[in-house]
Amino acid sequence: MSVLPTVAAARAVDPALPDPEPVEAALAALTLSARIQRREVSTQRIEIAAARIEKMRRTPRPAAVPSSHAVLGNVLERRACTLCTVRPGFGPCPFCTGTGCDECEGQGFTKCTACDGAREIAIAELHMIDDRELRLRATYAPSVPLSLDALLREAIDDSVDPPDALTFDLDRSSVFAPYREARVDADSFEGHSFGDALLRARAQLERIREGGQQLEEELHAWARPFLLLTWPEHPPALVLADGTGAVSVLR
Repeated sequence: MSVLPTVAAARAVDPALPDPEPVEAALAALTLSARIQRREVSTQRIEIAAARIEKMRRTPRPAAVPSSHAVLGNVLERRACTLCTVRPGFGPCPFCTGTGCDECEGQGFTKCTACDGAREIAIAELHMIDDRELRLRATYAPSVPLSLDALLREAIDDSVDPPDALTFDLDRSSVFAPYREARVDADSFEGHSFGDALLRARAQLERIREGGQQLEEELHAWARPFLLLTWPEHPPALVLADGTGAVSVLR
């Protein structure tokens, strides 16, 4: 079973196609589906109570993506707390500012919020980690006559995965085909040119790949082969194959 469109198949579907035989241009659109998990990391220095360091290191990291979380990095320095020098380990009560109230039991002081009462603080690196999942699903079509452009886009349903027979390796380069010496055009599918559609699809994919560390990628691409038929004295038409052997005529 051929997955490619032919004029003979088109005439079987639409016997009213004009004579004589048209000029054929073998083209293809490209449907792209991508799911990318990406991590972006920023680092800042923080002051933290030395007693809290181990607790922060034991905090479990979220397993789900997307998520945002912080990870304590290297401890750069340890030193005595400078915010509780009057009464080590304690600072003025934030409710009464030292005059005495019920919150501080009339003492005017509460546990130092900087060192957590331990009288020691640490200067440490804090890594802010943002894990994101980005999705892309779109169809890119080469240029066709304006009268057919909307018809082509409406005819291609990119919400449903096409048959495996139309699978295309988006990252391949030009290769020699098996059992023959001719070089296979990496920018085409079974002789159907993607035109600028493949370039635009790859550019869009690179834009969402950029930035941060890539954790996981799931990528699928399918060709949507079609024929552009032109006649000297008749409007053009498109013959689109669905990958199952069926074709549709658009005009």
